[in-house]
Amino acid sequence: MSERKHQSLVSLYWHSAAYGFVLAAIFVGSLLWMDVGGLGGLLARSGMPVFAAALLWVQSGLLFSAVQLSVSVALIPSSER
Repeated sequence: MSERKHQSLVSLYWHSAAYGFVLAAIFVGSLLWMDVGGLGGLLARSGMPVFAAALLWVQSGLLFSAVQLSVSVALIPSSER
């Protein structure tokens, strides 16, 4: 694999990860703000609300990053693969 292609794949990975974690922050913020299923209240009453929110953000970020990367790879034209 050429160095240029390798760099573009690494760049694609990091951009997908960044977009995924930004989307996850918006998602978790909306979940807590709208108190979906009483999640915001539950976190507010817990002993470690910051840790629980951070854990929810990280797990959602990993999921959204993987989905973003999968969609990005699927949309690459077959001539560039």
